This record gives sequence, C-alpha cells and structure tokens, in this order.
Amino acid sequence: MKSMQVDDIKAILQKQLPDCDSVVANDNGCWHITVIGALFAELNELKRQQKIYAALNPYIRDGSIHAVRIKTYTAEEHAHHNDVGVK
Repeated sequence: MKSMQVDDIKAILQKQLPDCDSVVANDNGCWHITVIGALFAELNELKRQQKIYAALNPYIRDGSIHAVRIKTYTAEEHAHHNDVGVK
C-alpha cells in the first residue's frame, strides 16, 4: 500500500480523465476531490461519481485511498460555485 499524495491523485485523474481539471486536498485522511469537465454535461450525479471512482478504485481497494468526498461539475456549473483552486 502506497501513501498517496495530492500530486499522485491528480496524476491518476489526469491520466484517466485527460479533458478534466481537478483540485485535490487531504483533510486528515479524507480526500476532497473536485473535477470539472464537459463529459459531465449529460451525466446524472451517480454516473459522474462512477467516473471518478472508476479511476480511483484500484487505490481504494488496496487501501492507498480511504475516504473520498467528490464534487463534479461542468465548467458552466462550476462558474456558479465557490470551490477554491479551480479556474
């Protein structure tokens, strides 16, 4: 089991979702992940979450990632939210 860092998770997401932007933060072992991309436009919340979990599941299964909190947006949706760190 590898100890994951912010840059590790960002690299995983970039590889699996190359057309998306992401912000990753760790708060005492709980990963807060925000992903913005056009691919979310036609997906409901469950399908959006499944896209992120599909990228992270190998690391969740081996214990490298424990708790995850995910937010997904299109660029238009994100423009109406105040999440820090994503432009």
